[in-house]
Amino acid sequence: MDINLIYSILGAFGGLLMCFTDLLLDLKGVPLAGLGFDSLGNQVMEMNSILGFIFKFIGHFGSVGGFFVHTTLCYAPCIYKSVEDKKEAEKALEGLLNAAQIPFLIFAFILNIGTSAVVTYALIKNYIHLSKFFILLTPFCTLFFGIILRKIKHDWFYDLPGIIMPSFATGCIGLMGILNILLN
Repeated sequence: MDINLIYSILGAFGGLLMCFTDLLLDLKGVPLAGLGFDSLGNQVMEMNSILGFIFKFIGHFGSVGGFFVHTTLCYAPCIYKSVEDKKEAEKALEGLLNAAQIPFLIFAFILNIGTSAVVTYALIKNYIHLSKFFILLTPFCTLFFGIILRKIKHDWFYDLPGIIMPSFATGCIGLMGILNILLN
């Protein structure tokens, strides 16, 4: 069995773990999703070595950053629940979120825009031999879709854009790797 197929399967599973679980399982989801980046990066490297390397670098760097962001956001409810004085808890959370804001924006940009740009380019140039439809499953597109759903029905979809949709797209990168191997 092709090692890239195994990596892609684990990457898809890791993306789903990141999408639907909290910090405990996210510790397993990020490294597994990284294997999906490795697999698709290796497949792109067969056609364009520089682009494949860039994709793997952006994917891993963005994943580590995504883990940082996810961890920071998961600490917030724990801090709020553990501090007796709710005004002090809100002040502590505001300080935490303000401190994490710049790295959050940098890592979110790298993970959502960077990986989406490389996958889109690879699909257009046919380095990934799949339908152009898969551009819609990149982190940027799913993030945008989540924002639209949240605008339509905030009560139902309030958490989609932040963590769920980009994590889902990370799992879809593993899916792209699986399909690229099996269909070609």
